[in-house]
Amino acid sequence: MPVSNMKVSSIKEGKTIGVLGVKGGVGSSTFALNLASALALGEKVNLVDGNLQQPDLATLLNVSPRFNLQDLSPRLDGLTEEMLASMSLPEKDLGNLTLITPPLVLDQALTISPYALVNLLAGLRQLNHTTVIDLPKIMDQTLLDLLDSLSHLFLLIEATVPAIAAAARWLKVISDLGFAGENLTIVLNRAGGKNKEIEGQILQMVKDRDFNLVKLANDFKEVENAAVVGLPLVLTAPRCAYSRSLKNIVASISLEYSRS
Repeated sequence: MPVSNMKVSSIKEGKTIGVLGVKGGVGSSTFALNLASALALGEKVNLVDGNLQQPDLATLLNVSPRFNLQDLSPRLDGLTEEMLASMSLPEKDLGNLTLITPPLVLDQALTISPYALVNLLAGLRQLNHTTVIDLPKIMDQTLLDLLDSLSHLFLLIEATVPAIAAAARWLKVISDLGFAGENLTIVLNRAGGKNKEIEGQILQMVKDRDFNLVKLANDFKEVENAAVVGLPLVLTAPRCAYSRSLKNIVASISLEYSRS
């Protein structure tokens, strides 16, 4: 099924989009940041870093937020717009984007229960918010509960031998959990490189399971430059191939919503 037919039309009704890398280093945090930033050009979006002990999103933005998930945790049963406003980053001029990150100090992060993420997503849905969460990569009950709360999942793969092996394992797991063409998109990141044979294996694997697939170009230099200045790639290089691909994904989401 092409990406333009993704059934994520209820995103603007307060749904949750998950981003999961099949392994570390495949670009899932960068994708989550840029997807949320692109969506935030037209609506309010919460970006949640689900990696409690090794958060990456604040690092990608080069910020140390004054408030974080530790501050919200005791108040998750009564989230308010004012609480979320304290998580905004006005110094970054990110528009409608709010970042909710675990503490960047490990000792503080260890005090947060993993189930705080589950409760956080529930609270954000009650506020009718769109949320993008960079999911943890450890398969445990917390991740299962997080996956169960999603309206759509983006699974990030790259064309390397370790990544394709990890992808095969994850695809089986998420298939068993009931994710299918309408709520799952496979993202082949850094596409168009030298590993064409492995890319072919990935394409065949996805085709056999009838999943959506989109490709993101390997814009390494632009990604690196964006990280240096601490801004999303869709803002620093809106015309690069990576940004154009992301905007096509967002456009397809908006189009499907308008048709519902």
